[in-house]
Amino acid sequence: MRISHSLIEAFKQCPYRYKLLVVDKLTEPKSQEAVFGSFIHYVLHWFYNNHPKSIPLEELLAFYTQKWDELRYIDLSTKTEARLDNVHFEAGKEILTNFYTTNKKNDFCEYAVLDLEKRFEVVLNDEDNETHILSGVIDRIDKTGENSFELIDYKTNKKLPSLAEVKRNPQLGLYALGIKQTWPHIKIEDLKFSLYFLKFNEKISVNKLEEDLKKVKENILGTIQIIKKTKKFDPKPTPLCNWCGFKDICPVFKGRYVQNGSKSQEEVGKLVDQYFELESQKTDLEGQIKALKTDIEAYCKNNKVDRVYGENGYFTKTDLEEDSYDWFKVRDLLRPLGKWQKILTVNRTKLSEVLREIPEDVRFEIEKTKKINKTCKIIQATNYKELSPFQNGDVKDDKDGLKMDEEDVILEG
Repeated sequence: MRISHSLIEAFKQCPYRYKLLVVDKLTEPKSQEAVFGSFIHYVLHWFYNNHPKSIPLEELLAFYTQKWDELRYIDLSTKTEARLDNVHFEAGKEILTNFYTTNKKNDFCEYAVLDLEKRFEVVLNDEDNETHILSGVIDRIDKTGENSFELIDYKTNKKLPSLAEVKRNPQLGLYALGIKQTWPHIKIEDLKFSLYFLKFNEKISVNKLEEDLKKVKENILGTIQIIKKTKKFDPKPTPLCNWCGFKDICPVFKGRYVQNGSKSQEEVGKLVDQYFELESQKTDLEGQIKALKTDIEAYCKNNKVDRVYGENGYFTKTDLEEDSYDWFKVRDLLRPLGKWQKILTVNRTKLSEVLREIPEDVRFEIEKTKKINKTCKIIQATNYKELSPFQNGDVKDDKDGLKMDEEDVILEG
């Protein structure tokens, strides 16, 4: 199997999208965010490929502006090419200006840059003795000392991740494998792996150990085994669907992209709108009911009465006892009888509360133990008015020429 980090993430995010890309070999239409991210990578590659110390900021921005008018993305609503909007244009200018100003202080590390857009391949053998080729591209490699190097990957994310998230980023583990296979003499301890978050002009760096490479290989081969065994590539709806270029052929979005506006779709659309109208009324009514109950309760308290009557029913004020036990004594009494463990049931709600109170690295290890026992179809309602922008999206070229909105992966599993 020939695969890349982007394709592995595509499978994790949505098996159906992976199928369209790999099995059906379809080309995904590029979204505005995807084109923007790729273009910023392209401009920085041009900049470092043409002696950056000799290029003033005005020339960099002029090159950016000149090439901008050539950019097009696919508007999925009309399936036509469209120009990128001015918001992205201004964001790009700000990114490049900040990058230039910051890196000018060290002469853009011009004489330290060893390579740009370094392509690599890693050969892996799985438990079935099948060979897999994992490919990738490193944006920039700098020589920072006599025997030390820095691998830099540009990110156009709208979210700045934590150091813990960067440490877990599987893409950096892949880079470590790639550079070791390309230059075997380099010690992993002499490498620094950096993600440069251009929107924030922040670079977050981490180091890797040999034992980290072993975990990376295990995770990659584990995912490959899952892919090999997958018979049915079902879609997995997430907020990332908003950036997918296959919505018009995805079963999840079939109702939105029905051709020729069938009557049944129009009718179900009215049912959906009626549902949200009733939901809105329900919220208002619940607020009114709560206010009425508060007024009735206040009346009972002020007039020292326990029951009040209306034409259709009555309210009764009662005392609700809240009991508790001495759990240490209960434990000591139940343990000898072998019954203590029976009342210590695992509660998902309590676990969710605990997860919010513990360190991030422990949360991650707990999440890795999670297994999917059963999958069932449910129907959920999403109100457009309640949606907020999904604050993540990065674009990256890989060996196969795939451009995608990457999610900085939290779970490697």
